[in-house]
Amino acid sequence: MSCPHISGVVALLKAVHPTWSPAAIKSEIVTTASLKDEYAQSIFAEGAPHKHYGGGNVNPNKAADPGLAYGKEVTNVSPVNSVRTARGQAPAGTTVRVEPSII
Repeated sequence: MSCPHISGVVALLKAVHPTWSPAAIKSEIVTTASLKDEYAQSIFAEGAPHKHYGGGNVNPNKAADPGLAYGKEVTNVSPVNSVRTARGQAPAGTTVRVEPSII
């Protein structure tokens, strides 16, 4: 039953941010989702594989104003001047380079 809900959130985000790419919209939905419900309880059973609970509870308001928008490039969409630093660990056997490392 998530498809109609997510489709509605996508339509709302596209209305608010008409220039966002499909990749950016997907990223904002995923990166602003929560693994807790409205009562701060975990949304999945202990030990359940990730595929059994999905990406989390969607927060359309947070997705509409995420601070950063990820597509093929990262864009600061926050209304305030802010500095973001790229950090992470590449999977074994791979190399990742982010330019610029600070935006």
